[in-house]
Amino acid sequence: MALLPSLLAAWLGCWAGDIGLYALFRFQLTGLLDRASWGQRIHRGILRLLDKAGPAPGYASLFVLRFVSGGRTASMAAAGIAGIPWGPFLALSGIGSAVWSVYMVGLGWFTGSATGLPFWASAVVGMGLGTLAGLIIAGIVAIRRRSGRGDG
Repeated sequence: MALLPSLLAAWLGCWAGDIGLYALFRFQLTGLLDRASWGQRIHRGILRLLDKAGPAPGYASLFVLRFVSGGRTASMAAAGIAGIPWGPFLALSGIGSAVWSVYMVGLGWFTGSATGLPFWASAVVGMGLGTLAGLIIAGIVAIRRRSGRGDG
C-alpha cells in the first residue's frame, strides 16, 4: 500500500468535506432550516450550544469533535452558523483533518500489518480498536465533567 498517497487522499477528502459543510451552514442551509419548524428548533439548539460554549470551545471543537461519532458534522455546522472567520476555520479544520487522517490510515496500516488477516478481518479489528479508543476518551471526559475538573 502506498502510505503517503493514502494519507494525502484522506486528508484532502476530509478537509474538503469540512469546507463544504461549513460553507453550506454559513451561507445557505440555515435559511432552509428556518423554513420548517423542526429546522428552527435545530437552529435554535445549535445557537444555544454556541452561546454556552463561547468562542474558545468553538474553535477547539473544529479540531477535537471529529473523533466523536457525528461530532465532525455538528462542529462544522456550528462553525458555519456562528460565522467563525475563514482563517481560523481553515487552519483548525486542516490540522484536525490531518491528525484524523494519520489516525485512521495509521490504524488501518497497523492492523493490516500486525494481524496478517484478510482485508475485511483487519478492517473489523481496526474498527474495534478505534471504537475502544473513542470509548476510553469519552469515559475520561465524562469522569472529568462529573468531578468538575473538565472545562467542556
